[in-house]
Amino acid sequence: MKAYSNQPSVTLYIDGHELETREGGPVFRFRVPLTGEHSIEARAGDHSSVILVRKVDKPNPDYVFNKAGDVVNWFDKEDLDPACYSVYDTLGEIAKCPEANAIVEQMMEAAAASRGDVAASVKDNPALKRMMAG
Repeated sequence: MKAYSNQPSVTLYIDGHELETREGGPVFRFRVPLTGEHSIEARAGDHSSVILVRKVDKPNPDYVFNKAGDVVNWFDKEDLDPACYSVYDTLGEIAKCPEANAIVEQMMEAAAASRGDVAASVKDNPALKRMMAG
């Protein structure tokens, strides 16, 4: 069983009984013996998550992935309204509309603020400015 955490350690409990504590992360791996139905809880710091698992004799076919064809994105199979912006529009085309450009600029500012020095170093990139200008 795998538990994911940004905490330094994770403790696993089976049916309320401590199984083991692992350190490191962010992926913590545990060997969990399954003999029936169990409540499994992972605790890390002040956080915890619980799942219920049940050992079965044979796989449930409802949980088996059967590839029915190629993956199709929503925008590949629907008729898009030409009066609306879509994934087919460039940032330059969107920037021609003041209202839409204001939204894009807000999104880029928020992204830059969340990425710190990396975003600040590219925000005045001439190639990006040319692309936005259309």
